Amino acid sequence: MKKNSNPGSDHDQRLSYRRYLDLFHSVELSIAGMPYCYQFKLRDRSKKGMCVLVQEKSDIMGHLNIGDILDVKYWPSDKTVPPENLKTQIRHITKTPENQSAGHYYVGLMVVETGKQ
Repeated sequence: MKKNSNPGSDHDQRLSYRRYLDLFHSVELSIAGMPYCYQFKLRDRSKKGMCVLVQEKSDIMGHLNIGDILDVKYWPSDKTVPPENLKTQIRHITKTPENQSAGHYYVGLMVVETGKQ
């Protein structure tokens, strides 16, 4: 697992993050070779955009690397709408401050392909 800070974001990226955060409440990650899926609540990290909070000791941490592009299932806030699969890049993996969720990482996500043409 590679850890790094977010390489930066501009105003347009921030608007894109906000749009996904308004539409979806959680994501489901499936990693090849792992026996099960992981579901995480989406979080808003201000200038760092949207992310999920992952326990440091979670098995999935050994399979996440900055720059990886994953097929991620996004679960909408509106339960009448089906989930959507979107290609998503891992933008950063940042250890949480000791006074906030100790023993966790923020894993930053950015949708890179919507699947809708």
